[in-house]
Amino acid sequence: MLRITLSRHAKLQMRRRVITAQDIRAALTNQHTTYPGTNPKGDTVVVVGTCSDGRDLCVVVPSEERTFVVTAYWKEET
Repeated sequence: MLRITLSRHAKLQMRRRVITAQDIRAALTNQHTTYPGTNPKGDTVVVVGTCSDGRDLCVVVPSEERTFVVTAYWKEET
């Protein structure tokens, strides 16, 4: 099982958006797209992966530490 660490912000957004830690693990494991995040420092990437229910989840992680989750959101909400 992929070990992840969730930021405080990620936990709040997960609760609000009804996203589980299992959803995040599935997205990171089944990733199909990555693109630069919107952080002005340029040090984050958005990893898009498919969850077990078939929906795509976007997971924002630092470029160098892809197991630390900054935030997450469902692709269809963008």
